[in-house]
Amino acid sequence: MPKILKFFTAIFLIFISLINIPIVLAAAGDILFFDDFNDGNLDGWTIESGNWYINNGNLVGSGAWREN
Repeated sequence: MPKILKFFTAIFLIFISLINIPIVLAAAGDILFFDDFNDGNLDGWTIESGNWYINNGNLVGSGAWREN
């Protein structure tokens, strides 16, 4: 990791600890979420924007990104 990236990472972690926001880090290899979409449906999902569909077991979206 480049030194400048390590520096800014350290500054960020110090800042977060000072404002008392918990940080949750995942270990390498941890599965945080999984859905293979092989059932061909979006059951359990809530679509907030865009057009989402399943194509060959893959979740595909279009027009789902919006500017804040």
